[in-house]
Amino acid sequence: MARPDLSYLKNLTLAIVGIPCGVLTGVTGLSAAPILQPTLKWLIGLDGAPLAGVVLVMVSFTAWSGLFSFGQAGHVQWLNGFLVTMGTFFGAALAGNAIKKSPSFFVKMRHFWSLIPLALAMLMIAQATGIVDPAYFARPLLPTMGYFLPLFWSLLIGIAVGFIGIVGELGSMLTVPLLLYLLGRSIWEAEGTALYVLVLASLPTALIHALSKTLNSKAAIFLSIGGLLGALYGSHIAVSAAVPVHPNFLIFLCGAVLAAFSLGSLFQKPLPILPADTNDPTRMA
Repeated sequence: MARPDLSYLKNLTLAIVGIPCGVLTGVTGLSAAPILQPTLKWLIGLDGAPLAGVVLVMVSFTAWSGLFSFGQAGHVQWLNGFLVTMGTFFGAALAGNAIKKSPSFFVKMRHFWSLIPLALAMLMIAQATGIVDPAYFARPLLPTMGYFLPLFWSLLIGIAVGFIGIVGELGSMLTVPLLLYLLGRSIWEAEGTALYVLVLASLPTALIHALSKTLNSKAAIFLSIGGLLGALYGSHIAVSAAVPVHPNFLIFLCGAVLAAFSLGSLFQKPLPILPADTNDPTRMA
């Protein structure tokens, strides 16, 4: 008697896993990669390049799906997002070269880089709950007069995001709080622009994986289907004009998610010193 083909259950499970991850990205503008990596490793045994490829494809689809709603609502700063992305690649290259010169130093300092997003997460939570006087957030921390100065700061923000994304493990998670506080963008503009950065940063590498033989195409497709649907729903909630979401709720949610990811990274065991890890593209996704 032939064994029944139960592969459809695995595909259905992947699609179901993708839905909440997509909702998370659509509502907050944050990548679900820190959740997806351990989940897929435990669920279907993916690791290494196949895991990175599936995660990047999923992040690309969910970010694109969420970006659609934010873009329609006018909450995406396209030029600023492009410059943040260019800075991200440059910052990642700087971090890769620095790690090659002093790998042991960066491994010892690994937990320090998790404290930066954790501090920003606590600031977001404090603002949203009124612990800190809202007047402190009335103006951006950086001067933004004129046209070119905000673009220059966007490039520097991207460099910081790319650098910390390689030496740490949270990647573009920092885009939302940095745009929120340094440039004084609204939470919707910060999230929409962060989604745009996610698309630009993850799509090229995702395409490389798709064209190679390392990508688990079936897992990527079903996971992305769930993620796409979830991100459409989540981003619709975030930008809905019919039932507007209070900005403090979005700030609190982003801060809580970022704090959870930061704490998870903080208490992980230090990674071994492997040159390939410094070029892991999922760190910036």
